[in-house]
Amino acid sequence: MNAKRPPFFSTSAASRGWSLVETMAALTFFAIATAILFLMLERSEARLRESARQQFQAAAASALIHEPNAAHPAMQAAYGSPQIKAVFLPDRSPLFYRREIWSDPRRADRWVARLTLYRDIKGRAPLMQMSRDIAPDFRGWNLGAPAAYYRDAAGRTWSPSRQPFTWKPGDRRGGWLSGLTPARYVLRRDIAQTPDPILFADGEEAPELAYGFPASAQARYRLTLGVAEGDPLARRGMRAMRVIINGVDRGALDAMAAPGAQPYAAWAQTYEVQPLASPSGAVIWLRLKPAPGATYPPRLAWAALQKTAEAPPLE
Repeated sequence: MNAKRPPFFSTSAASRGWSLVETMAALTFFAIATAILFLMLERSEARLRESARQQFQAAAASALIHEPNAAHPAMQAAYGSPQIKAVFLPDRSPLFYRREIWSDPRRADRWVARLTLYRDIKGRAPLMQMSRDIAPDFRGWNLGAPAAYYRDAAGRTWSPSRQPFTWKPGDRRGGWLSGLTPARYVLRRDIAQTPDPILFADGEEAPELAYGFPASAQARYRLTLGVAEGDPLARRGMRAMRVIINGVDRGALDAMAAPGAQPYAAWAQTYEVQPLASPSGAVIWLRLKPAPGATYPPRLAWAALQKTAEAPPLE
């Protein structure tokens, strides 16, 4: 006898397939698993984005704190500012920061660049703070520039004459005799024999000039003075100046003294110096006075200090 075949649609538990409840349960489980996976991927992506942003922030902070301007205490007027500014990261999000220049009252040659990152423009909830010492080996003062900074052909930046010269708080310069303030003179711009004629094209002039330069008590320096003669009738000795550094006469400075010297030509002279120690800090004093027989008052276009070595201070 032939056995009967089961109908095509069997109602037995083994062959009837999933019920509606089981199907809904499976779909619900699949939806929950998909949602969990999506949340995990989203969080992972958020972590990756946050990690990338933190790397962007760290790179931007490093660039800001090590920007070339920080090689000098006041390389640009806007470099150190209490205002909060913004830069945009590669992901187009803004990064708010405040970058300030701080000077150590105990050491005239120590400056610190301090950078703070913020979450918003109002400066709430700082994200990161960085700082680094600024101890420039070179400092130059463009005496004819009342406010503008200048970067020379060698990449060095020169401060304008309004920047502090002395180690005394609040002093702009030290040692003006009889309260005399130097007058500014201006020459033509095509000064010869220099890649930086703008440094020689103007400066300060007075019956006597005197400056005080802050320095490190444990260092030796090379002090260089630059000037150009602007009178076509000037001859050797007419504007000769006695250079007195820390009270010692170091000889004459005369832009017309060299063989073949001519007006509107650059002239620079260098002196090895060591700062004087004092209760208020180390300083290098410079004084220019007319040499015997000079008929023109002293002039100076610029002054530069280059640290050369470490050494104990002169008492």
